[in-house]
Amino acid sequence: HTRSVFGGQGEFSAGAKTSWSQNFHIDFLGVFLVFFLTGIERIPAVNEPHYWTKAAHFWDSDFGRGDLFLESANAHWLFYATFGFLTRLMDLDQAVWVGRLVLWLGLAAGWTMMMRRAFSDQHQRPPGAWVATLSGAAWCAAMRWGHLAGEWVIGGAEAKVAAYGFVFVAFGFFFSKRWTLGWLSLGIACAFHVIVGIWVLLGSIFTSLVLDRLSPEETQTGFRSVSRAWWLKHGWGLPLAIFGLGLGMLPPL
Repeated sequence: HTRSVFGGQGEFSAGAKTSWSQNFHIDFLGVFLVFFLTGIERIPAVNEPHYWTKAAHFWDSDFGRGDLFLESANAHWLFYATFGFLTRLMDLDQAVWVGRLVLWLGLAAGWTMMMRRAFSDQHQRPPGAWVATLSGAAWCAAMRWGHLAGEWVIGGAEAKVAAYGFVFVAFGFFFSKRWTLGWLSLGIACAFHVIVGIWVLLGSIFTSLVLDRLSPEETQTGFRSVSRAWWLKHGWGLPLAIFGLGLGMLPPL
């Protein structure tokens, strides 16, 4: 089996014939197009003025010197420290567009990885054609016209979008049973946006405990054995996720 950069394990056996539409990169480009058409809008999007003026001030203290908001604590410091460097290379409008494209590419890569691993069978055969693209289009439509909470994922260049990209990557690793890398990705998501990260982290811990408790091979071993097995499986990665949560939580606190 070949090994995929995104999918973890091989997506097809040597010599297996696959349709061009089942190729990871084709699916990824389809997802990116869906996300691009969903998120594109004039600059600035609703939160971009706050994030990007903060990011510019983070890298150049003379930018907006004396402004009460810009000189307040850096709640999303990792976003400012990474994407904010673009403000040193180009003007704000250009930096925002580059940031948007980078974030949408990251979201598309994470979503493609997650959905293709979710729909792969136990023999690691490639999933159906366009599985990530079609599911991404359905998901975007449901968020746009069917949501109740007002949450968005694909939007302007801000920390929340980066966090969701790493959430998707994390679940791609989880579906590949690469637990440590999955928890590490969740930790990075927490560091980018602590609200997004902490809810996904807590939900993932709870869900993984329940799934291990209900797994057929563990039902006869008792709760103590299941807990030990869970810790042996996840114990290397969970501290990384909690460390990332701390990095995201301390600045706003």
